[in-house]
Amino acid sequence: ENILFKPALNSRHDAFIITKNNRVVIYTNHTMKKIYMIQNGTPIDDLQDYILFSTPVIKNWSSIKTLLEYHNKHNNGESTLFVGSKIKYGNNEISGLSLQIKSLEDEDNIYHIFTIHNPLDNRDSTKDLYRNAITGLPNQNKAFADISVLTTNISGNNHFAVFILEIDNFSKLRSILGYKEMNNLIILIANRLKELSKEDNYSVYQLIHENFLIIVKDIETPTEIYNTAEYINSIFDSLRNMNPNNRNLSFSIGVSRYPQNGTLDNLIDSAYSALNKAQEKGEGQVVIAQSEEKHISRKDMIMASDIKDALENRHIRLYFQPIYNQPHYKIAGAEVLIRWHHPKRGIIMPDSFIPLAEKSGMIVDITMFVLNEAMKQLKNWKTFGFKPIELSVNLSARDFENDKFVDNVKTLVDKYDIAPFKLKAEVTEHTSMINPHQTSTILNALKDMKIDISLDDFGTGYSSFEYLTDFPIDSLKIDKSFIIDIGKNEKHRKIVSSMVKLAHSLDMSVIAEGVEKKDDLELLQEFGVDFFQGYYFSKPIPLLEFQHLLTQDNKK
Repeated sequence: ENILFKPALNSRHDAFIITKNNRVVIYTNHTMKKIYMIQNGTPIDDLQDYILFSTPVIKNWSSIKTLLEYHNKHNNGESTLFVGSKIKYGNNEISGLSLQIKSLEDEDNIYHIFTIHNPLDNRDSTKDLYRNAITGLPNQNKAFADISVLTTNISGNNHFAVFILEIDNFSKLRSILGYKEMNNLIILIANRLKELSKEDNYSVYQLIHENFLIIVKDIETPTEIYNTAEYINSIFDSLRNMNPNNRNLSFSIGVSRYPQNGTLDNLIDSAYSALNKAQEKGEGQVVIAQSEEKHISRKDMIMASDIKDALENRHIRLYFQPIYNQPHYKIAGAEVLIRWHHPKRGIIMPDSFIPLAEKSGMIVDITMFVLNEAMKQLKNWKTFGFKPIELSVNLSARDFENDKFVDNVKTLVDKYDIAPFKLKAEVTEHTSMINPHQTSTILNALKDMKIDISLDDFGTGYSSFEYLTDFPIDSLKIDKSFIIDIGKNEKHRKIVSSMVKLAHSLDMSVIAEGVEKKDDLELLQEFGVDFFQGYYFSKPIPLLEFQHLLTQDNKK
């Protein structure tokens, strides 16, 4: 079986078994192999007397097959959590475990992901089921139980976030301090976190030795989360000052949110995924899981693979929606959009595959593909003497998480000499506000490459006004929700008029998208809007049609 998520599972401290059609084991990760030496392809029936479990629900020693049968019968095949369980292997037992079974389906098969949460941290069968034996902090069993309660009972108007902290360079630090001193440091860290847990909104848990989980209630926005992460980090300052060896003590932090990232298993998976990304960025980094970052089904993974093939085979093609200036309505540029020309399914619109591309991370490859093709096309137009225009390319939140993004763009800029043609990067309000500091750094780097910046969907986000002067923005694109039927909506007229005045006062141009009627166009022109885009002028069109428009426009 082609298990695309092997690297992620092998990096986890949890133990995983994946079964197929309730008959055969198709994958076990490294942690599971430390407990049971199970080969891929082993029939589940052969494990009948080899892997045994005892749970609060099924109290007798039972096989994995028995637990799967219980899961399928009582939980509609979705997810089952057994808190306070035991496993037996040979003459050994591990108590105080959380076991979880989750189902995935595609058109042909049913897969079960069987997880034993942190089994190697639960070897002492005498310790409290809900407490870490060394530090006394509530453990993962207690964290899972509490999150389950929160996701079941919390009001729809409230939110909470799950922070997973991991000590950076744990192995190196332990080699410097030694086992005993490292344990003492872990206890000191736990004691600081116990003080934090006295505050009403904070609940603190220890997952494994160097790994902690904090539930923070009544928190939602990225700004609140980053401020909270800074506050959590600050409580360890006294430890850093206590001992020279602790001076560089830092934590990588992954954060997921309820309800954006789903319930228990998706919250934990999303927080761990964000933690992995934080560690890839370097020490002391914080990453917030995106709202779409939930478990990817096998069907989704197959489609993600198809997207990769589509890029390699150039089945994803550029379309162009012209942008016109005023007062003469000449083509000033175009927004670059994409369509997937699938060999069997025909043209697939972006709404059908971009959300998956965001979730799987393929959107980063799509962005670089579009940037490369856009710059190549501008170079071709320059060579053949077309009138200089500007192409706008949309950036994703994932692009801003990619440490190589700026360098990759710089490589393309150096490769294609497009001046006096220009490139514009479009970033949405939502994306710009996820991490304002990081956004500012990347946008300024793009400006240094002579790439213009447009703030897209303006008016639909929050708290962006204070950042308008901090970001190097050249233009605001007013969201089409304010433009459609603006002639009949007095409130929208006032909002758009104010947006135009604000933008012009900051030396920014204004683009109105979604222009569909002549009356609306004339009204927007009265307001002083600089550029127009929408079906009144043209829908998004393929390259040859757009080149024909450019040729006709040059003759006017």
